[in-house]
Amino acid sequence: MTKVVYVCHPFRGDVAANRERVRRICAAVKRDYVPLAPHLILPAYIDEATERDLALEHGLTLLRGADELWVCADPVSEGMAGEIAEARRLRVPVYRIDVDGLLSRAGRERLGAAPMRYAYRLPPPR
Repeated sequence: MTKVVYVCHPFRGDVAANRERVRRICAAVKRDYVPLAPHLILPAYIDEATERDLALEHGLTLLRGADELWVCADPVSEGMAGEIAEARRLRVPVYRIDVDGLLSRAGRERLGAAPMRYAYRLPPPR
């Protein structure tokens, strides 16, 4: 069965650039994983500027359906930290992804298990 991976990435700041990066991440892994990206779903019906709490709540609800959470940016934003904490609470494995490495391989070969070459599992908090 194909794993569902929650793409954890900042939204605020340069929203257009962040959405495009998330779109590229999803496109790179779509044949081997089902990427779940709130950045690409929620703006269709939630205004982040006026409904941030609702957007965060919906994102955390979506996370419950994921097999893994992929941290796709550094540093971790406040919203990402909440997603990581919720993933750990739910015992969803959390991986930090080398997005540049992942994207540089996309389009040249089918990734299969390759995304894990660009990831390492984050240890649980102490």
